[in-house]
Amino acid sequence: IFGASGRGAGGMGGFQGQRGGGRGFSVKGEDITHQLSVFLEEAYSGCEKAIAMRVPEPGPGGGQQMRKRTLKVKVPAGVQHGQHIRLRGQGAAGMGDGPAGDLFLEIRIAPHPHFRLEGRNLELTLPVTPWEAALGATLAVPTLAGTVNLKIPAGSTQGKKLRLKGKGMPGNPPGDQIVQLEIAMPPEQTERSKELFQALAEEVPFNPRAHLGETP
Repeated sequence: IFGASGRGAGGMGGFQGQRGGGRGFSVKGEDITHQLSVFLEEAYSGCEKAIAMRVPEPGPGGGQQMRKRTLKVKVPAGVQHGQHIRLRGQGAAGMGDGPAGDLFLEIRIAPHPHFRLEGRNLELTLPVTPWEAALGATLAVPTLAGTVNLKIPAGSTQGKKLRLKGKGMPGNPPGDQIVQLEIAMPPEQTERSKELFQALAEEVPFNPRAHLGETP
């Protein structure tokens, strides 16, 4: 159950307005803000969420009391972290003839184990082997819409970024997916692989520390 937090400037503990003419009064209910957590996949595709909360309503003797309310909320596809969804009339109840306030849902997108969200773009770190980076390869890459094939250019280096156009979060225009390469070494070496690496070291006179003034 979410705890309510008021947005309005009313000074009547959940209500805002004024008495009028001594013939009763009309007080608008206070606006309420809640945080609504969603998974990245839910933010991408859209979803329906059930929320339970306690909101102030008029009680006996002109006071107020907290009552539980349950709502089903449609979260649109492509919703952004921190975005507010406004539900009119779902805030605190008004008094007299006053209308209810509004409910503002603040979207919080939970961290994902693989994807990072930057605006509408998605970022993914893709491990590749040294030979895939050196020779080039076509690799299967996950996106939130499914797996796609990505061509890794020959001679790719650590940290190189490749762009999958339109594979980010939905929108107008949609975001992209940025794939950053991470060169991964085999966890274990065989005698034959050591020989091949030694042959490579002898064949290619390359010193990546030359700009530091180091000798091989």
